[in-house]
Amino acid sequence: MILCQPDRRQENVVLDRFPMMHLELRYHDDSRWRFRADVRNKCRSLAAKLILPPEPDYFAESSDLTFYERIFELLLEDELRQEAAQSGEWGSHLDRQLGEVVVLQRLLTQYKDEEQLLNGGTPKPLRFARLTLGCMIQRRLTLILLDTHPDQHDWILRLGQMWGMDEQSWDDQMVGAGSVAKAVQELSSVGSLRIYLATLLEDAFWKTDVIVVHQNGRGACLNVKTRRGANTEFFTPKSPAINDDKDEWEGTIAGTDSFNRVFHRTFEPTLLFVGRRGGGLSDLNGVPSRTPSWVHSLNTVLEGRASSVGRSIQVPINVG
Repeated sequence: MILCQPDRRQENVVLDRFPMMHLELRYHDDSRWRFRADVRNKCRSLAAKLILPPEPDYFAESSDLTFYERIFELLLEDELRQEAAQSGEWGSHLDRQLGEVVVLQRLLTQYKDEEQLLNGGTPKPLRFARLTLGCMIQRRLTLILLDTHPDQHDWILRLGQMWGMDEQSWDDQMVGAGSVAKAVQELSSVGSLRIYLATLLEDAFWKTDVIVVHQNGRGACLNVKTRRGANTEFFTPKSPAINDDKDEWEGTIAGTDSFNRVFHRTFEPTLLFVGRRGGGLSDLNGVPSRTPSWVHSLNTVLEGRASSVGRSIQVPINVG
């Protein structure tokens, strides 16, 4: 997979913040890696280590998740530097990224344990710290699953069984990241679509995981969820009605509305349920040889050639 860094060029004097703030994903099956042999021992060492998270009071009631993210990134740099001094340098960027996820998961587990000791509601700094960590973990796991060979995925999932890890939380994060990665792989089967990873803010507050932009400029904000079963389904406002998942749909519409106001777009809110057979991760076998029906249908909507494709949930939405 090729990561295209945000484009910070200014065109026609008008500054478009969307390409500046979003990481474009260009996925290719032939760019998948395997981890070095010593990575498991490094991850095991990090999982067993007592890593003290910043006290919630340190964040001083801030609501800026990028501030939380920067604090955690500084902590990551320090922990991975210490591990490299003890057991040798990290190999590839993927090796290091996996080590980062283990540290972030340890921090999340400790904040969860701290929350259980509280009587009453969760303080905002603690709630925002957990939210930030969850988004940072899933973002990194999504990129790792896209960048690594499928024969690496089972043992990544088993990292949750290491001493010091919260296995259920790790499994949940892996399943969520696997669904996003599968959506990216399948979307990559259509050359007219450009795929972007949502920012921390969009993931945390706007229920957006992936943003898809057609070459004609139309786009969709995808809220990716996991559902048992073989089929993947998507929901848009332009399709026949279904009356479940109303809360999720309301959040998706509201989040896309916020996105459109900030970036001056008219993108479609889209709720995507990725099918998953049985337990474990979604099958991540690369770009399918034939475009999946849901991707074809979404592409048709974005081309403007269909007014009723897929399915949607009809709920009253208060605007303004």
